[in-house]
Amino acid sequence: MEPNSKAGDESGKKPPTEIKPVGTPTPKPPSSPTPPSQPQATKPNQTAAVAVSGNLDALQIKGEEITKSVIARVTNYIELGGLTVPDDYNPVNSVRAGMLAILSTEDKNGSKALDVCEKSSVENAIMEMIQKGLNPLRKQCSFVVFGKTLKMMPEHSGNIVMAQRNGLKKIIAKVIYKDDDFDYEIDTDTGLTKITRHKQSMDNIRKEDIKGAYAIMINDDGTVDAEIMTKAEITEAWKMAQGYPTKAHINFPGPMSEKTVINRATKRYIRTDTDIDNEFGDPELNPKNKNATQTLDVEAQEVITDANSATPETKVEFKPTEKPEKKPF
Repeated sequence: MEPNSKAGDESGKKPPTEIKPVGTPTPKPPSSPTPPSQPQATKPNQTAAVAVSGNLDALQIKGEEITKSVIARVTNYIELGGLTVPDDYNPVNSVRAGMLAILSTEDKNGSKALDVCEKSSVENAIMEMIQKGLNPLRKQCSFVVFGKTLKMMPEHSGNIVMAQRNGLKKIIAKVIYKDDDFDYEIDTDTGLTKITRHKQSMDNIRKEDIKGAYAIMINDDGTVDAEIMTKAEITEAWKMAQGYPTKAHINFPGPMSEKTVINRATKRYIRTDTDIDNEFGDPELNPKNKNATQTLDVEAQEVITDANSATPETKVEFKPTEKPEKKPF
């Protein structure tokens, strides 16, 4: 029985464990080689986005350069006494507001104003805005591209502001319809126009029946005057604007007629400001300037929506003087 027990002892033995030297790395199975990375192709829309971003950055840099240049000029003119601004007007803030509006201004082809307009033209447009004491953020003016020239155009509310600085206290406009009971008279002693009667029914208010519009001006000295325009006169004023007729003319002729008659009425206050004529030499406002450039009529400026053709640039030259005689506003 010994052999059997001996055999049992040998069969129960475990195989010897292989002893590996300390620090020997465990072999890993071979891995497939990594293919070389391929450069990712840039999508067309990504390229366009980068180009647009770069162009916007360039426009902002150009706009900031013009802004700093104009602010320096304005500050210099004020210090020398060649430019006086209203007490409620901040010229530096207005310059920056003007450039903010110009950065988003485009021509009829969708090109940015700073891309197509000459630098001197942009500076002149901003300087004219400062001269007239307007601010685009208050909807008092806008900028329009004419070819390579940028023009500052006073808006309806801007004309009122300029008139209020020159004797106008309040202005009210109304539309005259076909079946209205309307009458007026002219004082032969003063030349002032007075609306003596205007009775209107709700049934009369139809845009196809507009006969005209009028504005009543109450002045600082207490006098009251009126400006009256027929439908034919209003339409002729609209035709002077580029882009006529617009949707506003077609859908809202009543409010547009009121704006037009207000623009004509305020023109008499703006154009009698002799300080602007003499001190700044604005060819649009100076009747003595025989070389004045023909511009769009003030009463039509509100309805300008597109500039389809170029017009000669109206340059505004500021001539500092040591002792300004009166405020230009």
